[in-house]
Amino acid sequence: MVDKGMFLRWLGIWMLLCYPGTSTRTEWWWAKDRRLANGKAVVTLAMGATDISMHTFTRMNDRHHHHLTTNLSHSSSFRVVNVTTDDKNDPTARWYYALALQEESSSSTKKHKEGNDNKQQRHIGSHMPFRIRAVNHVNNGGYDDGVDGREADLCRNASKNHLCPGDSLSFAPSLGVAPYFVAMNAKYGDCSVNATVCWANNVTNQLMDWGFNAAGGWTARSVQTARTNFSYIHLLQLASTWSQHENGWMQNDFFGETWVNEVYARARAQIAPRMNDANLVGWWTDNEISFTGADAVAFLNTYLCVLEDGPGRRRLIRLLHDLYDDESSPQRCHDDDDDGDDAFTLCVYHLAAEKWGADDEVKNTAAISSSRRRQLFSHDNHNTPHHWNKRLCSHIETASHPGASMQRQDLRRLMEASQRWMQEVAWQYHQVTFHAIRAADSGKGVLFGIRYAGTLPSAAITSASTFTDVVDLHLYTNVPDERLIRWTHRKTGKPVLVGEWSFAARDAGLPGLRGAWHGATVATQTERARKAANFIEKLREMPYVIGYAWWQLTDEPSTGRYPDFEAMNYGLYASTGEPYGTLVNAMAQANDKWRHDEQQHESSMVLVNPADGVHSSGGVWEERQEEEEEDDDDEVYAECVELTGDLSIGTFGRELCRIEESRHHHHHHHHYNGNNHSDTIRTAALHLVDRLVQPLVDREEAKRIAKRYVNEVWYADSKRQAPICCARLDDWMNRCATVRPGPIYEQAIGFWLWPGSYEGQPRPWSLNSFDENAYDEEAGSEMWSRTEHGRWLRQPSWQTLDESDKEMSGRWVAALSLVGAACDIKM
Repeated sequence: MVDKGMFLRWLGIWMLLCYPGTSTRTEWWWAKDRRLANGKAVVTLAMGATDISMHTFTRMNDRHHHHLTTNLSHSSSFRVVNVTTDDKNDPTARWYYALALQEESSSSTKKHKEGNDNKQQRHIGSHMPFRIRAVNHVNNGGYDDGVDGREADLCRNASKNHLCPGDSLSFAPSLGVAPYFVAMNAKYGDCSVNATVCWANNVTNQLMDWGFNAAGGWTARSVQTARTNFSYIHLLQLASTWSQHENGWMQNDFFGETWVNEVYARARAQIAPRMNDANLVGWWTDNEISFTGADAVAFLNTYLCVLEDGPGRRRLIRLLHDLYDDESSPQRCHDDDDDGDDAFTLCVYHLAAEKWGADDEVKNTAAISSSRRRQLFSHDNHNTPHHWNKRLCSHIETASHPGASMQRQDLRRLMEASQRWMQEVAWQYHQVTFHAIRAADSGKGVLFGIRYAGTLPSAAITSASTFTDVVDLHLYTNVPDERLIRWTHRKTGKPVLVGEWSFAARDAGLPGLRGAWHGATVATQTERARKAANFIEKLREMPYVIGYAWWQLTDEPSTGRYPDFEAMNYGLYASTGEPYGTLVNAMAQANDKWRHDEQQHESSMVLVNPADGVHSSGGVWEERQEEEEEDDDDEVYAECVELTGDLSIGTFGRELCRIEESRHHHHHHHHYNGNNHSDTIRTAALHLVDRLVQPLVDREEAKRIAKRYVNEVWYADSKRQAPICCARLDDWMNRCATVRPGPIYEQAIGFWLWPGSYEGQPRPWSLNSFDENAYDEEAGSEMWSRTEHGRWLRQPSWQTLDESDKEMSGRWVAALSLVGAACDIKM
């Protein structure tokens, strides 16, 4: 039977092409971006529900030679029509984007039109185009964690508290309740339906009044179904939960049948009840899973040394064989049926040991036949796969031992193998989650993939480009990092969603512990409102950005949330339920400009390359000629952003690179503890300071601060640096030392160096913070009753935070210089 609606749509396109002067009522929406890809203007049409004139499309037909192609993806609901022109000199050529979501039934479309005649009330959904203006964690702190109950179970099991609700991110362990949940129950307790439903209806109405049009991760089901014109992106958390995302998820064999089956089951369980939701936009697979270099050796170590022997380890052994059994060592390892897995594995382990410097004995092992190998090794307990696995694992562990000796070229080969393996694991992750979702949703939802912390890791670029429709970045920065966002779009051919960002203000009275990256913390609500509105406006100017998701609906509990005790003023609302008026009014005005763009058909929406699960050579931007210098600059910058994060969080933060305090205070009298060795290192460090400050805007002030830290405050001992520290720092200094820093550096460096952020920061926090005044007893009084890892958590004074912020660049340069000198790195 012929689908009448589809027939009429294609008839409309045919008429448009045959009669280019025609302006007609159609259910296709168009949107544009001001970018030219190698002289090819790409027009993408997508289903909408409005009266529009196609005159711009018509003018392009009149002005340019073109050919029409169609791309109907079988794995998603996107319908793309591309018109290309070969006129590279035409300055009026444009890229056109649009997003086609699953078509609604004619009855529901008609119902929506009848209820939404006012064009000022256009909101996104599966039937309309949009730029996403979302809020994460739209949850009342109650019994719905937004991810199928797994966060709630972990909270109850870990805290041993039966009061731990579903929404653990709102739960305050020290109070035994979620303060916002208590406040909302009191406010809506007399609701004629129930408190949760009344809360959901009220909060979605308010968010829409402020120009938001969608809900993000960890959102309650009551919100997802509250309004027909308030959309949502659902976070599936297929591989992990929030409280496990740092490293717990790594303890799974992604190549094993057990994990794959779990992913499919979790996808089915969460997607099935949402399949008929008109408000559904798409899916995130997980939150802040890291495929960065900070975990590169950890990935290889996990599969080789921690997980039981299984499909993942066998895949890793095959990868090592492909890396090392090359022309320089022809046919050393044979994977014949009669050879046996043990002989092949043993041979590959020998190759890896030789390349990584694990044992000099293997360098004398010549290529031998499989039968001869069995004769040599079958009765020798020191030449078994098990023995050589232990030897390799011990060697990998040595890379992280302070003062250990390891040839840098051997370590680099180990790190390169780790990076290659991480790419393999990332591909497997994206491939499995893609097919699990598509098996459950029949192509209905947009694939937003992983919510990446900071940057798209280089190890995940190929797999993310192949298996996701949109790339999500979390940017807790003063302004959006345009260089990083632009590079992400060009490298992947995908639009970008800034899936988390926020600002916190001190005058809210919250302690500001752990989450307060220094680029996203301000003094007052007025400044917070100004920063947030400016952030939205900057994103609006980037045509490759499809939207954002603010973190989050409400403030965190003043005594700290579960499980990390973060206590930040991130909310649109206080925990009492009162909105921050100055903030939401400023964001409403900024959001209104985005809505105006959409009403004027100027939306920069979305997909040129919907994911189809088939690897290609790259996105549309890889077809461009390298015409702009900024392309190369952006790529180097993005690489250095990742390397900086690896150094700050993964190396310095884990004390693989280590600096020490060189002076101690007794009644404010300080003494420098030095010797000939440290003097030599200090002299070399001062030379490095002069080189490292060159790309900084505030280079003279940074140099002054850095030299004071080198001369008076810190020192570094060559015997305290792990081999992997020196290798990473050497790479950074010779690749990134001259690259101009950008906003994302604040986030990467602040993780380690700013006392308002996470643990592991070196004392002192500033040149003036040697005494107890560095702590704010009043602001930190609520923190005295809790500990983490057996340590008291105390709130640094705001004065100390300010001083640390001002000295950040200088402290970073000092740390790099001292450790660089201790590692004997030359520039």
